[in-house]
Amino acid sequence: MTPEMTKHYSAHASLSAKREQMRQLPEFMMLTGSEPRDFEAAEREELQALISTLPIEKVRQLLKELR
Repeated sequence: MTPEMTKHYSAHASLSAKREQMRQLPEFMMLTGSEPRDFEAAEREELQALISTLPIEKVRQLLKELR
């Protein structure tokens, strides 16, 4: 009911929990899913940018772990 209360309760949620809840929001609002999920594209772009800065040894290590 107040900004202080909102701040108190939102401080307890982790960033990953907040992202997961945001992913579910379109389904919760009964959207068809035909709308683009821009946040997913942004996360993929961020990952690609980070990978491009890694030494090739680290890239190979990540690939090995993911396979």
